[in-house]
Amino acid sequence: MKAVLITAALCLLIPNAKAQSRYSITDLGTLGGDRSDALSINKLGDVVGLSDVPSSIGIFHAFLYKGGKVRDLGTLDGPTSDALGVNDSSSVVGQSSLLNVNGESQQAFLYSGGKMRNLTPGTNSGAWGINNLGQISGYFYVNLYTGFYHAFLYTSGQLQDLGTLGGDNSSGTGINDRGQVVGRSYTAGNRADHAFLYSAGQMQDLGAFEPNSAYNRSVALRINEHGQVVGYAFLQNDSGPYHAFLYTGGQLQDLGTLSGSVGSEGDDVNNLGAVVGGCIDVNNVYTVAFLYIGGQMRDLNTLLVPNSGWVLSRATGINDSGQIAATGTRNSQTHALLLTPGK
Repeated sequence: MKAVLITAALCLLIPNAKAQSRYSITDLGTLGGDRSDALSINKLGDVVGLSDVPSSIGIFHAFLYKGGKVRDLGTLDGPTSDALGVNDSSSVVGQSSLLNVNGESQQAFLYSGGKMRNLTPGTNSGAWGINNLGQISGYFYVNLYTGFYHAFLYTSGQLQDLGTLGGDNSSGTGINDRGQVVGRSYTAGNRADHAFLYSAGQMQDLGAFEPNSAYNRSVALRINEHGQVVGYAFLQNDSGPYHAFLYTGGQLQDLGTLSGSVGSEGDDVNNLGAVVGGCIDVNNVYTVAFLYIGGQMRDLNTLLVPNSGWVLSRATGINDSGQIAATGTRNSQTHALLLTPGK
């Protein structure tokens, strides 16, 4: 019964394939530069990501799109920053460069109340996700000399080391309101790099498509409130193609890819089980944004309003209203976009 209800609810989010009105597009523009990329969305339709800034080459800043305006979130003290997660209070996390006596480092930040704050002074780090309780997931270097880094859970000013699956390194990406964290970690002997789910004090190995392959790899990126996880996993080994996956009911489900693509990546999943991401070509370049729903992967470009002119290469966030954060190109300009389903 639950599966039937979820499927029915999903259908309400997707415009009728035969209707003329589908996803409308809001161009979020840039911070004055040439390009912007959307990376996450909250339930209000606020979008975060990164954008080039004026008169710069390779210099980009984190942005927050809220209330119809794009806001430059600045940096901690260095030249660059990017925003990777946003909660329903519009608190933003990401990573920013920081200049110090040793040169330039990357630091996890929290942007809230109009200010950007360094979460881990003294060590390199990055933050990927933030839930509605203000808990944050990410990674930090436990030893700058060896280069080892671990996933963390940041709660009320305290940084908790989540450890690994037995190897040297791990990194946290997504987090839900239950405090469950997903990411990737090396297994014992650093032989494989697997997706993990951290819950109730335990890090669980989510496995891979070929669990008996010593070098197979999987990476978890986001998790919804039901514990469904999305990411990508290699089909054979690290040199082969990879496909988007949905982890649900204890199973790692291969979502496949679209015709003409060699691989795919699942970037987000909402609470109704709809997945968005991007398909890649032989050069691992994102070429087509997808929506996976009702057991079918669909090209998001076929669901846009007619004659939009946009070509969507990747979708990185979806909320429960069906709004999607994506990146697309029109007239040789690549911009962050907000897609809103028609009624």
